[in-house]
Amino acid sequence: MFSQLSNVRAPPSLRRRALTPSRTSKNSFSREKELPRSLTPPPPLRSLVARPSRTPSTLTHLGNGTTCSVYLVREISTGGLFALKQAAKLGQPADIHQEQDILRSISALPGAPKSLLALDASWSDADFYYLLTGGDLESVLRNDKKLDVHRVQIYMAQLALAVEALHCLDVIHRDIKPKNIFVAKEGNVVLGDLGFAKVFHTPERGTGERKEFAFEADPEATHGSFMSPAQHIGNPYSFDADAWALSLVMYRMLTGRPAFGLFHDPWAQVSAFAFDEVNFRPEDTVDPVAQELVRGLLAKKTHERTTIAQAKAHAYFHGV
Repeated sequence: MFSQLSNVRAPPSLRRRALTPSRTSKNSFSREKELPRSLTPPPPLRSLVARPSRTPSTLTHLGNGTTCSVYLVREISTGGLFALKQAAKLGQPADIHQEQDILRSISALPGAPKSLLALDASWSDADFYYLLTGGDLESVLRNDKKLDVHRVQIYMAQLALAVEALHCLDVIHRDIKPKNIFVAKEGNVVLGDLGFAKVFHTPERGTGERKEFAFEADPEATHGSFMSPAQHIGNPYSFDADAWALSLVMYRMLTGRPAFGLFHDPWAQVSAFAFDEVNFRPEDTVDPVAQELVRGLLAKKTHERTTIAQAKAHAYFHGV
């Protein structure tokens, strides 16, 4: 279903380069994608980088998860920005340990894309576990509403590489949303927060050779506006759930609004996800190729849904 991990290997030296209109082959979308020089970091993070700091300090509270709080912090020696997750020891330590293990696997993975969050450090005290990872897309969208089409294209390329690398480790992220996508100080995006990830422990792990039925996640009573229809109603689901969520993020970046609207009634949301078609407005000015990719990733039937590997070969990424 997904290509071998070698297809997402990063080159030895990653350099900024401008977007060009030249066409590329299907397999050329297998290297790191970085923002062109013409695109600058979003204002919220740019202002934080410029703020002087002589001591380690929390810059801002990024948000709360089910079992943790996430803060934007500055590293004292380099001035770099990192996301610090704080989770109570009385919460769900097994989930924290699993996330720590996944992050360590990513850190040790040869050629892991830089758009996949790795573990920089971890520690604990008497009351909390701490995972330091390297501030979020939600705050950018809250300020800018929607993003420039070229920036969306680059962000989607980076996120597709990150999700594919996770899938090659036999991991479903299960919680892809703007709050879990961090924006590095140079403006590139990084996928993080693996607290709800599903890991499949199999002899074939990492080989890319798998039987799809063996990778169905058990139905769980979860909630969220970026979950697939199967997740909403408690049916089994697999790697396609990440493709669905990634498309919802893409739609939000392109239009500035949720794909199926805002809901106060959870059952209305479930119904919309299961039966409504995604629509674009003329004022969105989203080109037909991008619309086609969004609709393919949001196919209601999982066997008809565009996979991450198919998305990488889509015409939307030609010229990246």
